[in-house]
Amino acid sequence: MTRSLIRRSLLAAAALAASSAIALAQTVTRGPYLQSGSHDRITVCWRTDVACDSVVRYGAGPGQLTSSVSDPAQVTDHAVTLTGLSQNLRLWYSVGTSSAVLAGDDAEHQFLTAPPAGRARASRIWVLGDSGTKDSNARAVRNGFYAANGGRPIDFFLMLGDNAYPIGSDSDYQDAVFQSMYEARLIDSVLWPAYGNHDALSADSGTQSGVYYDIFQLPKSAECGGVASGTEAYYSFDWGNAHFICLDSMESNRLLGGAMLTWLDQDLLANTKEWVIAYWHHPPYSLGSHDSDVETELTEMRLNAVELLESHGVDLVLSGHSHSYERSFLIDSHRGKSFTFDPVVHGKDMGDGRIGSGGAYQKPSAGMTPHEGAVYVVSGASGKTESGPLNHPAMHVSLESLGSLVLDLWGSQLDGIYLDENGVELDRFSLVKGGATPVDVGTQQWFAVNSDWKRHDQGYTPASDWHSPSYSDASWANGPAILGYGENYIATTVSYGNDPNNRFITTYFRKEFDVSGDPADLMAMRLLANYDDGFVAYLNGVEVLRSASMPAGAIDYDTLASSHEGGKYETFDLGAAIPLLTSGTNLLAIEVHQSNKTSSDLVWDAVLEYSSFEPLLPKGAEGVLDPIGGIPLDLLRVNGSTGGLGRSVDVADGSDITLEIDDPPGNPGAGLVLFGYFGVPTALDSIDLGTIGTLVVPQELWLANTLSIGLPPLLPSYPTPWSYVEPGMTGAPLDISLQAVVFDAAGKLRCTNAVLIRLR
Repeated sequence: MTRSLIRRSLLAAAALAASSAIALAQTVTRGPYLQSGSHDRITVCWRTDVACDSVVRYGAGPGQLTSSVSDPAQVTDHAVTLTGLSQNLRLWYSVGTSSAVLAGDDAEHQFLTAPPAGRARASRIWVLGDSGTKDSNARAVRNGFYAANGGRPIDFFLMLGDNAYPIGSDSDYQDAVFQSMYEARLIDSVLWPAYGNHDALSADSGTQSGVYYDIFQLPKSAECGGVASGTEAYYSFDWGNAHFICLDSMESNRLLGGAMLTWLDQDLLANTKEWVIAYWHHPPYSLGSHDSDVETELTEMRLNAVELLESHGVDLVLSGHSHSYERSFLIDSHRGKSFTFDPVVHGKDMGDGRIGSGGAYQKPSAGMTPHEGAVYVVSGASGKTESGPLNHPAMHVSLESLGSLVLDLWGSQLDGIYLDENGVELDRFSLVKGGATPVDVGTQQWFAVNSDWKRHDQGYTPASDWHSPSYSDASWANGPAILGYGENYIATTVSYGNDPNNRFITTYFRKEFDVSGDPADLMAMRLLANYDDGFVAYLNGVEVLRSASMPAGAIDYDTLASSHEGGKYETFDLGAAIPLLTSGTNLLAIEVHQSNKTSSDLVWDAVLEYSSFEPLLPKGAEGVLDPIGGIPLDLLRVNGSTGGLGRSVDVADGSDITLEIDDPPGNPGAGLVLFGYFGVPTALDSIDLGTIGTLVVPQELWLANTLSIGLPPLLPSYPTPWSYVEPGMTGAPLDISLQAVVFDAAGKLRCTNAVLIRLR
């Protein structure tokens, strides 16, 4: 080969190698994942297959990423912090290099910054404990939550330690957290982890080194609120009106006077937030697969950390380690072994904590007051379960069941829900502070499992309008679910034809249910269905759902489904069908199809559940309305809409909210009251604005729960109307009812009107 040919070959090889390196650099092998999110900052992390620079581009929507933060360092593990962000702000982002976008700039890559410090926003937090098994159990728990959550965004999620089995290696984390596991949430929700004993097998808290500390970017300098801890082993952060504290129960000193609990005391002393929620790995109370009576880490956390937390008014403590679910009563000041627990001495409320049953747990003070009680939750079964006595007397619920915990914060109310791997709710409790009235914003059912259904199982379509409310099903048979044949759990056997080679392809079911109140008050609707093989659902005569096992297009009696096994309840979101509901009697009609004419089994059962907010307009105004005297009814306008009691204004698009109140002409000396009812009504929600003149709206009105509305200016003197504009926001799924009332000098109501604001 000539020298020139050799040179050209070498150049070509070099060019090929360079192009290969560039090609490799185009691959994101981990993430993106979000860390250390606050009201004004967030850290975006990701990994690439080769070293390159780091750029995060962000903006108001996909294709609108007009801002960016970059780091020229050539690395494979990238961490870029965005600062100077606005509170309550939803942003979309991408990650990549100075020359390329590697991931994002689409609808999925987004985040919502925290509400302003001390201000409430309806928030959902997902809690996983001991989830690092990287197997079908962990994926089932994940899928169960996703199904029950119905696509609703979460604000952030917690991991309670043992995040990656068996030794917390980098490859363990890849499979247990980042790859084919939680990536759909990692890209839009901040992850806040705790340090467990399996994580400690490849890391060290004393030196903050090893895999756990390499992967996570946690606040040690009070970047996200609280007091600087100086270490990522334990830290705190604020989220609106809640303060979260993560402790290291594994390797840091657990004794009073040690560095961690000295910091904890300082952090709690500095806190001014309404809620205090603490979490770590080893539970202070558990008789599951681990025993808090004898194991050192568990005992020391109970004797020392719990002592400090309760003396500062902690509300909720979360942990894992025991592979079970255990949830306490509202308790305080129990430091001994389990057999020393005395309900009279240590029980602040020994009820079930459930609204509509034993009642929500109530704490009298609105903020931090020592020894008013706390709820302790062991949620360590997000990857596996293990047996144990499960009989700790402080616990109201003890279950050996896979699942994850959901926390909903609604201003002065906190709801905890434990969902199993099928998304079925196994436990619910509520904690309310400061005298707030508990509001059941949880899941309710129009009908439950094993309810009675009407059925037509005669081998033909009964009529073209069989799914209409006007159709008479008086001749149809009736019986309790589970309905079908061929399985040992069937309660009502349906007909399937005498010829085993020619079974009935389609069976028809109808179920009436009553909706009380206005369906417009509903916030969610879901169908939990146990079926074999496929089904189509109709609500009041309109098709609203068909299972994935059913084909597209026209459906008739002879349409075959693809194979699907019954035996578990799958969740389907029917939120879009809420407008089809009517107040009073409604009809859900189902046709179940077999996958072939010789099918050996058929299964049908379903639960129809919903979530709603009660209409909370002032009851005192009802029945005493006196629209006489020339006072116009429409005093209050929201986004220009008036029209009297019950008018709804939808601001689901995040548009600005404009509130206007007219002065009542012709009624000098009249008083004006503006009632604002949010998710959880308190005494602060009813604010007397005084007589017409120069009026001030106290800031507390807008602190009630959801909106970030600030302090409006002075109400101009009569007769100028009052107007206030709140900048648009999203991510607040609550309804807000506002009612303006005018009363005369004698205190008699002269007129009233209300507007319901719907934030979705």
